[in-house]
Amino acid sequence: MPRTPTPRAPSAARGAARPPARLPALLAARRAALLAPLLAAGALSACGSGFPGALPPAPVWVSVSDEAIHPQDARALYAKGSARGARRIDQRRALAEAAAVGALRGALVERARLLMGTGDGGRRPLPPPAEVEGVERLLERLAWQQAVTIEERYFDAERDTQHALARLTADSLRQLIIADPSDGALKAAALEYTGYALQSLRP
Repeated sequence: MPRTPTPRAPSAARGAARPPARLPALLAARRAALLAPLLAAGALSACGSGFPGALPPAPVWVSVSDEAIHPQDARALYAKGSARGARRIDQRRALAEAAAVGALRGALVERARLLMGTGDGGRRPLPPPAEVEGVERLLERLAWQQAVTIEERYFDAERDTQHALARLTADSLRQLIIADPSDGALKAAALEYTGYALQSLRP
């Protein structure tokens, strides 16, 4: 005699109500809307700005022209560098910082060259031409980024421009020159004239 099959209860998957077809899309849109402010805040923080709901005002030093010595205080030299167009944050920061270091280096080397050529404005004997050339070569090959510190950064979102403020002290430059493998007399001359240059450039 054939056995009568026992009827099976409907499975939970078959019996459960299916979600509306648009529900996943609605959930994804809601999730994106919630994450958008957080992502924007993170991006602005990475650029060197906070995210208080609006971009902070630019610091005063940002308005100073590039390659100009900034009158921040009398203890050090300050200069600003800027860069724009780089897509990555680390790239534009590196470019702005290199420009700021280059501005300090250029201003100080140029002033030291001027002072050597005039005997510090006639107050000291003119150094021999060989000494002048040697000091210039020494200053040109120094790794200035080792003596310079980046004090501040600011990203101008409206102009897509990164700014960096660099600082150079007499002591940091002195240590950099002392570490150079040049002749002792040449380093002494470099220390002398960069010292004069620092004094004349500071506000």
